[in-house]
Parts: sequence; structure tokens; C-alpha cells
Amino acid sequence: IRATKDISSEADIIEEIARFYGYEKIEPTLPQVTLGLPPKQPWQELERKIKLFLAHSCHLNEVYHYSFYGPKELTNFEFTHDHVVLKNSLSEEHTHLRTHLLPGMLDGLVRNSTLFDRIATFEVGKTYLPTDEQTLPNERTKVGIMYTDSTDSTPFTTVKSYVDALLSHLEVPYQIFTYTPSDGEQYMQKGRALQIKLGKESFGYIYELSSRIRSKYKVTTKVAFAE
Repeated sequence: IRATKDISSEADIIEEIARFYGYEKIEPTLPQVTLGLPPKQPWQELERKIKLFLAHSCHLNEVYHYSFYGPKELTNFEFTHDHVVLKNSLSEEHTHLRTHLLPGMLDGLVRNSTLFDRIATFEVGKTYLPTDEQTLPNERTKVGIMYTDSTDSTPFTTVKSYVDALLSHLEVPYQIFTYTPSDGEQYMQKGRALQIKLGKESFGYIYELSSRIRSKYKVTTKVAFAE
């Protein structure tokens, strides 16, 4: 009998009996469970198709960032919309679930700007929009494309070409319109912003980062972004 008095369940008693009886006397058998292939998920196939196209055809590097940011990003980007606030955040820098991929991707660009003259990245990740307080947030998977090159004076045009190529590859009947940023979108450069629509529904934006946000992050080159 165990000397540590740690028998507290049926499994502990069975283990003791097996130990005394001898594990070698128990014939091993496979569990009576059949394994099959998981059902195909259309969204997974679409996500893979997007990633392969952006990586191989557009020569972009895939990146991953945290799904949350904090007060610094809220101040720098001057967001006016609501966020889901974490009750048990890991740190003071990670207190809000992200609603945009832009803050994380821009932070990654800043970290690498001293190492590379050209940075061309994409991210496919979830964003979280607040709903009723009693329910979970509305999760939306977004695609972000960020590009800057010290030798390219028109990164906005380059990113637009990436978006055109991707949506054509996916056979999406999209339309692009000139867009005027609102008060809560000061990170968009006026005159360098486009809205992507499917029928009457807006589902994306292409824009150059404003000098206002670039100065806050001390970015000296022009940066274009699509989400």
C-alpha cells in the first residue's frame, strides 16, 4: 500500500492492483476507437490559398504578432472605436484585444527597419470586435499587407497591385473607390486611401500611412498598408 496516502480515486486503486499483479502480465490492447480524416473546412482551404499566393506570387514574408495591444497603441493610432479589455492581461502593454492588424505589423516593421531597406510582409490573423457584455467577442479573420522600400517612392501603388492580384486570383468581383479617412482614422494619409467593396459592402482598405503616425514611430520611409 502507498505510504504517501495519495489514494483518492478509483484510478489510484486500479494502479496499485496492477502494480502488485504485475504490469507484464497485462496484455496490451489497442483502444476501440476509429480514426478518420477531419472534415474539410472551406475557410482553411481559403486561408491556405491566400498565404501561398502572397508568399510565392507576391514574394511577401509571413509574420505573426500578438492578438492584443495596449494604451500606447490606442494613443498613437487615436482609435475611437470600442475594444475588448482583458481582465487578466499578461502585462500593461497587452490590455486590449486587437481590432486591427496594423499596430502589430507596424511595430514589426519598426523593429526590422534598421536591418532591411525593403520590408514586405503579410499576416493572416484574427481580430476581435466587442459585442454584448454577456457574449464572446465577434472574431474576424483579416489579411494584412505591409510594404516599404527606401528605393520605392510609391509604395501605395505597389500594395494596391498586391491586392489587385490577390483578389483576381480568388475571383472576387471587387471594386475600388477613393476613400476619405474619418476622425478615428488619422493613421491614413489623405489622398492616399482606397476602399474595397463587394457590391455595396465594404470589406477592406488600402492606404499609405500618414506622416502623423510615421513620426510617432520614427519611420522615415513611406509605408503602405492594406487590410
